[in-house]
Amino acid sequence: MQQLYVYRCNKQPNTYLFLTQKGNFNNLPNELLALLGELSFSFEFNLDSNKKLMQANATEVLKAIETHGFYLQLGSKTKAREKDILVSFYCR
Repeated sequence: MQQLYVYRCNKQPNTYLFLTQKGNFNNLPNELLALLGELSFSFEFNLDSNKKLMQANATEVLKAIETHGFYLQLGSKTKAREKDILVSFYCR
């Protein structure tokens, strides 16, 4: 089970950043933070691989957090070019 802290990205509609430490953005690339804009704390919750999420697979979220230190849930209104840029941070 993993405690997660979720932040709403004010520059990207319906986009959320999941972190394992509240308020700790030190491990995020500066370019990513610039694209996301101001981050507002939304909520915290415990996640395990059996939990059902509305827009993501719990196992994929946990894997991304283990690999990258964060999970980025992109909003459906995020433009294709912005999605490509945001997703590229997972490929580094």
